[in-house]
Amino acid sequence: MLQSIHDNAKGWIAYFIVILISVPFALWGIQQYLGGGGDNIVAVVNGEDISLQAVQNEVSQQRQRIASMFGKIPPGFNEKALRKSALESLISRTLLEQHAREQGYRASSQEVLNLIKSIPQFQKDGKFDADLYKQVLKAQGRSPASLEQQLRESLTLDQFTDAITATAFLPKSEMQHYQSLAQQKRDIEVYTLKLADVLDDIKISNEMINAEYKAHPELYQTDEQVKVAYVELNETDISKRIEVNDELLQAYYDENSDLYFSKAKFKMSHIKVSITDKQTAEQAQQKADALYKELSSGAKTFKDIAASADGEQIFAELGDTGDFLPKGTMDAVVEDAIFSASVGDIIKPIKAGGGYEIIKLIDRVDAHQIPFTEAKADVEKDYRRKKTAEQYEDMLEELRTTAFENDGSLQPAADAIGAEIKTTDFFSRKSGTGLAANPKVVSAAFNPEVLTQGVNSPLIELSDSQAIVLRLDAHKSPELKPLSDVRETIVNNLKQQQGRKLLKEKVDTLLAELRKTGNWDSLGEAASQIEKYQGITREGDSKVPPYIVQNAFKLALPADGKAVYGGVQSPQGDYSIIALTAVKDGDTKLDEQMISQYSSYIGNREQMATLKALREQADVEIYQQRLDSQ
Repeated sequence: MLQSIHDNAKGWIAYFIVILISVPFALWGIQQYLGGGGDNIVAVVNGEDISLQAVQNEVSQQRQRIASMFGKIPPGFNEKALRKSALESLISRTLLEQHAREQGYRASSQEVLNLIKSIPQFQKDGKFDADLYKQVLKAQGRSPASLEQQLRESLTLDQFTDAITATAFLPKSEMQHYQSLAQQKRDIEVYTLKLADVLDDIKISNEMINAEYKAHPELYQTDEQVKVAYVELNETDISKRIEVNDELLQAYYDENSDLYFSKAKFKMSHIKVSITDKQTAEQAQQKADALYKELSSGAKTFKDIAASADGEQIFAELGDTGDFLPKGTMDAVVEDAIFSASVGDIIKPIKAGGGYEIIKLIDRVDAHQIPFTEAKADVEKDYRRKKTAEQYEDMLEELRTTAFENDGSLQPAADAIGAEIKTTDFFSRKSGTGLAANPKVVSAAFNPEVLTQGVNSPLIELSDSQAIVLRLDAHKSPELKPLSDVRETIVNNLKQQQGRKLLKEKVDTLLAELRKTGNWDSLGEAASQIEKYQGITREGDSKVPPYIVQNAFKLALPADGKAVYGGVQSPQGDYSIIALTAVKDGDTKLDEQMISQYSSYIGNREQMATLKALREQADVEIYQQRLDSQ
């Protein structure tokens, strides 16, 4: 139950909030969810159509949400799974909308109007503007009626889901019981039998090896391998083909002159007399004035003062050989003085940054336009980058379309973008080099349509600047390896099997004895290897493996001061015997935040139960082939 609460805490409540938040996005190109016919329909829910366009819109929104979470779409992201998720979301939404209508829920016209007035895209100077409202919708090719209907459906759905949440109820005593369990702590003792300790004593005969080889040939085969042909589009190749000349570069420079503007910069030496616990503002000012007088009169130089500066009350930095500092490096009041002074001036003490600054301006370069002749190299880079990006997007769509429309060959796609067809070496699902090491490429190469039907793959975007389309070039089916090649593997497998069996038998015997005696005495000297842990929680402890923690919290409560024993196997094959010696329940005191969280969880569970019931009773038909063809 506790794990279920954790897993579902971000379920439908969060989802419906996202739906409401996403309403303004409808203004920027989201079409109506329902509509169309024929091949455009990918699902029918109780007689109501869901279009391919609606799924594509939902996929786009989900991609945006994923990108906002991770900064970008994670590598190897499964587009097919995303389409399936998008369709399921639309089916669930349609079911809930249908049920809400059947139950008489309907947002009023005033509620729809209030929502429209609150959308920033329809506001001018913070207030709703009817003319702007019409202009925005017209620019998006939408009518007020279609938007208002969509918003009405969204608000109606909110009313229905809010009603479920509002009527969900969990007694306070149950909340307290849950919290007590969630914060429970347990004391355990653990004795572990290592698989490695028994492997050396296990003997494997030739008869056992031959029997295993014949009984499980599928375990000792070569990997299925493919070699693919592909057409690649990348910005590097495009950039090399961009033609440039001085006339084009000059025009680009003139259009983007603001990009080739040198900011103001300066060199300076400075002394800072700091205000510290040992030096008041008044003392710092007096010291700065005295130093300025010595510098102005020539009695001392910046170098002299730098040599005796302590770094705490007086800090000095010489800028004679340093780099130029861009404007914006220093406090504004300091830079105002610097750009009002002449080169060589020593500027009177200025209060800034927790002290008093004395500045000597060594050199200064004012902001200025960089001439074309000096900026030419950067102009060419920028021009190539811009033209490359433009051509890449055009050619990307050309590659996608041509490869799909001519899926029996890569040659038309290669011709369309001026590329050559390349081939990889053989690779398997588990291993490949170069391009074949990319999970997207592996997934596409072993896709049944590519592997068995011999068609081109969909466009595979490997990065923001590289994409390919591939098709099968050669295929190697799995073959049984010679026994001599897999003999060692078989021996290791059999030893693992025998070792795990031996440990399990030993653990069962020990557990029976421990449950009978109620102590570790039966271990003899091995009892010194018992590890003790106190106060472990469900979240775990860095010193205790997670599988032991999970098993410890499955054990029954100890009674009459007697430990409760259990056994668990690690992923590596070791076996641990766990003794649960004490249990301390968590705090039952609830604050408002916890009560709110538990209530939200129950509301979430009610919503999920409603949706599950609706789905079980619904007539839903999915046209998978149409969905996969996009």
